[in-house]
Amino acid sequence: MTFREYLRRIQSPTIKIGIAFFIITIITTFIYANNIFGVADALQDIWDTFFASLGDLINEDGTIKPISLILNNIQVCFLAFGLGIIPFLYVPALVLIINAVIIGVVLGIFYLESISIMLSRFLLGIVPHGILELPAIFIALACAFLLCHTITKTILRKSHDITISQALFNGLKTIIFVCVPLMIIAGLIEVYITPQLLMMTM
Repeated sequence: MTFREYLRRIQSPTIKIGIAFFIITIITTFIYANNIFGVADALQDIWDTFFASLGDLINEDGTIKPISLILNNIQVCFLAFGLGIIPFLYVPALVLIINAVIIGVVLGIFYLESISIMLSRFLLGIVPHGILELPAIFIALACAFLLCHTITKTILRKSHDITISQALFNGLKTIIFVCVPLMIIAGLIEVYITPQLLMMTM
């Protein structure tokens, strides 16, 4: 399988992952905002834990460290892909779910203030960099799922049209030449443009 064929192969999974991401995000926002099943506190704990982990990415004056942010986002792509080595379990799905839940909680917090605040902060605070960052994550996850699927089929001795080495090396090439550039541009937007846009909502 050539690299171009590989990229075509992951197109459909990437789109499906993106759709799943937005569905989970919307459901999480609705559940958090309405405290359905009484899980708002649990979702808030997830957000608090995530927010606390961002300490190393933020300067004392509240600005974001560009290099740290970009490296962190790139690390997410490699982590997601690396989890694809584990057969049968499709562990990379956890990366999808966790990121969708976190954004869902953030939108839920904004929703509790007002729908207009939620929409404005989503459009100005998430979309500008998210339009590149999220596809990078979706692509990395598609590569991870294909790797996991290939390893699983190989273990079960079922027929498949791609070898483990092809899934591994083409996946790494995709992360390096597609996801990393997207994450670099997204990181620069998040550091230098997104804060300015968010000031418009204050």
